[in-house]
Amino acid sequence: MSDVSEIAGGLADGALVARSVEPHAGESSPGTDGHTHETYCLNCGTELVGPHCHQCGQRGHVHRTISAFLHDLVHGVLHFEGKAWRTLPMLLFRPGKLTREYVRGKRASYISPIALFLFMVLLAFASVSLAGGAVAFGDISANSNIDQEIARVEGELARLETDAPSSASGREERADKIASATRELELLREIKENGLSAELIREASDNRIAETDVRLAPKVEGTAKQPPDDPLNKAWKKAKQNPQLLAYKLQNTAYKFGWLLIPISVPFVWLLFPFSRRYRFYDHTVFVTYSLAFALMLLAIVAGAAAWSAAATVGPIAGLVLLVHMAAQLKGAYELGWGGLMVRLPLLYIFAFASLAIFIVATVALGVL
Repeated sequence: MSDVSEIAGGLADGALVARSVEPHAGESSPGTDGHTHETYCLNCGTELVGPHCHQCGQRGHVHRTISAFLHDLVHGVLHFEGKAWRTLPMLLFRPGKLTREYVRGKRASYISPIALFLFMVLLAFASVSLAGGAVAFGDISANSNIDQEIARVEGELARLETDAPSSASGREERADKIASATRELELLREIKENGLSAELIREASDNRIAETDVRLAPKVEGTAKQPPDDPLNKAWKKAKQNPQLLAYKLQNTAYKFGWLLIPISVPFVWLLFPFSRRYRFYDHTVFVTYSLAFALMLLAIVAGAAAWSAAATVGPIAGLVLLVHMAAQLKGAYELGWGGLMVRLPLLYIFAFASLAIFIVATVALGVL
């Protein structure tokens, strides 16, 4: 139930974010019930010549009933309105025409690429979570154990900080224990904040004990001193110690930085038309953003199929659909003949995989380091 409410909240957030990106374009005329119709704008006082103020853009009516308020609420969450019924079929079946018309200025009829992309990002990662992604560890009822562990480590830290060993070796041992306990406390707090499993609590404690034992092991005289770990090795060891936490961090990082796919992909698409004055970076950005929105829609479908144990069947079909969709969008958006399409399409596929690889490396680096 919590997964369903989380997804509903994520979709509402996505719609509201998209609403903030394009708040007014292509809105339908308001109804009459529960609304007042003014002759002057209630925001800036400009005389109205239509349903919206031509000076500040505010609507010329004010709702004053509960039914109108609920209408605005639904409108704010599901803000795509009639534009969705025009944009989504075009994105599915005529992506090239959709891209071309938006670039050429026919925008009030369609959802903007960035608004659609933001909504699909939230839809995709909400679907992944519902399907049992990295967050779904189970055993969420361990908050009391987490609180006990946090209190224990905090007490231990307080005791260590007040302790003042006289010998140099004692002070070094105390510093090692403080550093190890501090890392454990940070991990426990992150586990509690994100509602992860009690298994990670045990891992955190066991790893700290093992790490402390290694750091405090007696050093044999004459043994060469090991060089300190570089950040990459430390990150790798930490990932091996807590693979579940790593998976969560990677999913969370991919969700937060999904927009990086756009600037990563646009230069590659530009390479398909390097000497063209007809198509500029803006055109390529619209092309990439609509294409990524469609890919995220397929990801949401595959994740939903995984929840029903049908990902093995749906996944390959979705991959084939994506390849066909990319070809259709490339041909239609750039008005290519079959010859030009056959030359550029293999490069587009290569560039798409290269962009995805760069994004995965960046996600791993941001999530691990």
